[in-house]
Amino acid sequence: MGAYMEQLKKVISNETIKTTKTIKKHSFRIICNSLIKYLDEGKLLYVEQKLDHSYIKYMVVVNIFYDVLPNLKDFNKEATEYRILTKEIDTSINTIKEIKSKLIEKDALSTTNSQSNLSNSRSSSTDDISSPRVSSRKTIAPDKMYSYIARMTSNKETSPPQILLIDIRDRKNYENGHIHWSANPYLKYSGVINIPIGVFFG
Repeated sequence: MGAYMEQLKKVISNETIKTTKTIKKHSFRIICNSLIKYLDEGKLLYVEQKLDHSYIKYMVVVNIFYDVLPNLKDFNKEATEYRILTKEIDTSINTIKEIKSKLIEKDALSTTNSQSNLSNSRSSSTDDISSPRVSSRKTIAPDKMYSYIARMTSNKETSPPQILLIDIRDRKNYENGHIHWSANPYLKYSGVINIPIGVFFG
């Protein structure tokens, strides 16, 4: 389990404890209704693709359902609210598994990228120019940039480098002259756009 999932696990544990303390003040039926509401919130977060928040909601309900409810003094598995909650959890299991799978994948990708960035930062500056790579670097040598552009405009490669260049100068200087390259039918995600630095720090 990666660092992100470990952190998420701690958040879920803390939220479970916090929620349990809050709802235990109420009757069993009210608690069941509250958990059903939490499940609905988890579903909404899932639709909005806020997977980490959705997963937390779902898992808090699951934890309380299995670890807390059976130990309540007024626990009643025949209660209508409990039956509805049970059914809702059963129908949510596949969604929970799907979310967990995506989060684990995200965690693994994040770990891989971090390791890749660390490796790139330690490597020599004699990298090949097969294609631009995402790394921790903040600059790229002009000659390497022009090498990429030359490959992009040659029309000889069916999978040329894809570069999106952001010019942060003010609009006037940008219009007075900027880097550009000819169209290439194989270029899908490349070009030059002007976003003045003042947009970010104005």
